[in-house]
Amino acid sequence: MVGQLVRGQRVVRDPDGEASAPGPAENDWIARPPRRVVRLAAWVREWQPARIRRILPDATAVTLYILMAGWISARYWKDPHQLSPVRPADNAWSQWLLAHAAHAVRHLQNPFAAMPVRIPGAQGLLSGTAEVGATIPLVPLTLWRGPEIAYLWWIFLAFAGTAATTYWVLSRHLVSSRVAAFVGASVCAFAPGFIWHANGQPSFITNFLVPLIVLRTVTVGRGRVLRNGILLGLLVTWQFLINPEVLVLTALAGGVAALWYLRLRDAATERTGDRRAVLRGLGVAVLTAAVLLAYPLWYWFSGSVAHAVTATAGTRGEDVTAIATYWRDSFAGNFTAVQDFGGIEQNSWFGWPLLLLVAAAVALVWRSSPAARVAVLTAAVFVLFGLGAKLYVDGHPTGIPGPWWLLGKVPGLGAIPPTRLALVVTACVGVLLAIASDRLPRPDAVSAGLTYHRVWVVAVAVALLPAAPRPLQAEPMLNATPRFITAHEWKQYTGDGRTVVPVPTTAAGVDVAMLDAASREELPVPAQFLTGPDLGGVLTSTNGMAPTGRLLWSVAAAGVAPLITDDMRQTAVADLRSWHAAILVLTGSGKREKTMLSTVSRLTGVEPHYQDGVFVWDVRSLTGGSAS
Repeated sequence: MVGQLVRGQRVVRDPDGEASAPGPAENDWIARPPRRVVRLAAWVREWQPARIRRILPDATAVTLYILMAGWISARYWKDPHQLSPVRPADNAWSQWLLAHAAHAVRHLQNPFAAMPVRIPGAQGLLSGTAEVGATIPLVPLTLWRGPEIAYLWWIFLAFAGTAATTYWVLSRHLVSSRVAAFVGASVCAFAPGFIWHANGQPSFITNFLVPLIVLRTVTVGRGRVLRNGILLGLLVTWQFLINPEVLVLTALAGGVAALWYLRLRDAATERTGDRRAVLRGLGVAVLTAAVLLAYPLWYWFSGSVAHAVTATAGTRGEDVTAIATYWRDSFAGNFTAVQDFGGIEQNSWFGWPLLLLVAAAVALVWRSSPAARVAVLTAAVFVLFGLGAKLYVDGHPTGIPGPWWLLGKVPGLGAIPPTRLALVVTACVGVLLAIASDRLPRPDAVSAGLTYHRVWVVAVAVALLPAAPRPLQAEPMLNATPRFITAHEWKQYTGDGRTVVPVPTTAAGVDVAMLDAASREELPVPAQFLTGPDLGGVLTSTNGMAPTGRLLWSVAAAGVAPLITDDMRQTAVADLRSWHAAILVLTGSGKREKTMLSTVSRLTGVEPHYQDGVFVWDVRSLTGGSAS
């Protein structure tokens, strides 16, 4: 057989020399594709349904988490220019932290510098970390749309991200049922304590790294120890820069859980080599985190911003009655419940049906699951210490001392309110419910399996749905940020390094923080006017503040105009000069507006003019400048 190419085809000659057309089986590529193409097509046909079936539960879970996060932040999506009426100071200063990070990145400055000693909305332990682990990644959004939009996305991504990573860890490493993992992760991410902190304290809900830290800690001695240790150190560093307090709570919970595990495990099953690998991995993690955090820690403990981390944050713990009460922002809660307990943080508030469900879950899995036993015993420890230094029942002190009076003396732990130990209990409850849901008999395994599942589904619904969160409360600000600030009209007054003095109208400094945040922290404000309030939302201290500053803050707190004397006027001029003040500005602020207008005008002897949303006192003639 002799072949030749004619017009790109192979011509076949028979033995008699006659040419014949090529047969389809020999030449038609479409009719007979190569084997690799056939295998590829078969793989695609088999892969698509299997892949869809495999990812559908995960995609459904993540979608529901996104919808839940959107539901919780719904009021802010409707109007981002709102503040939480629950913790307005925390809300305002969290937006200021976003603006501070954007300003530092834009001008290539140290993000840890120029921080107030006390920042509401930031953690009590080492608040000078500025939450840069969350605010720096949001800098592009802050610069593009402003701190209000960035704050909204912070809340949204924190909820959805925490739920998603918790679900992934539970479904891949603890339980086999995707539904069980979904239930457990929902409790861990959307529990009452975390929703309460979402009212202005987003760093406490930004916990998407916590499940990954726990997983990496458990597996640090497996496989490549050096790599695992470095990854764990990186995760710990990032979480520290988001919220050191959450990291400390995670470490405490992990330590207690490890002790219970060592107490309950079978000693014969542990190998010395495994223990040494774990210790090496943890050592690498500690070294990595220490190197990366050396500068932030050095900067914080040295210089003018240093303060004692052992300063007490209070010894009040969870009320015994409040643990079984529905929290205020749940479907079954009411807004007066918190008043009955003295306005405490709502870090547990599970509701009695959920407590009964937890008791049923313990009975179901106590014998069969070592992980469940560890979770239950760890939760018991944190429930006990979370009661604080003195037990409260139904809002009244009992005089019975709690265990926190001893633990609270440990350096560093005194800066953590004992009530927040209940957040560890919430995580333990989520893990326990996931294990219990996973250990139920399958409907097709036994004849009674379907009945068990129906009863459990009803029990979970009865316990969780009434405690499910409503959208976060949000109220419009008294006045939108004036154009005088957002359009940088103040720059016409502030040449030669002069400052703008915002006239405060609240003791918490909400208006001052919001003005500075709206300007992306470009507004040159004297540092003492950015002093934050304490945990209760009241100005921490006016010690060290200039006399005129103390006067303005006192008027903002009390709302009473003082009698202005000549000595006070002379002192005001001296203070304005020390601040290099060009102007004082006052936004319209309801009942405080007339009082502050009268006080500042009599104090400076200058009449204000109204300009694009603010009252302006041009004091350059008093401070050595030339007024226009």
